[in-house]
Amino acid sequence: MTSFTINNKAYSHRELNCIQDFFTNEQWDIIDCALIEYNKLASDCAVKEETVNEIKQVQDVIYELARTAY
Repeated sequence: MTSFTINNKAYSHRELNCIQDFFTNEQWDIIDCALIEYNKLASDCAVKEETVNEIKQVQDVIYELARTAY
């Protein structure tokens, strides 16, 4: 069985599909857009670089999920 590692944890393809199905594609797009806007706001407001990095990490996990599901 193929497994994928996300956030240092191995998931089966089936598990990733289940996670992806939590939201519709449109809802995932909204989440992604919201993170992009939050990242812009955080950058403009001189939020800690650590917070900006955490936002990017969340986006990376979402993108990895999208690449591995289905």
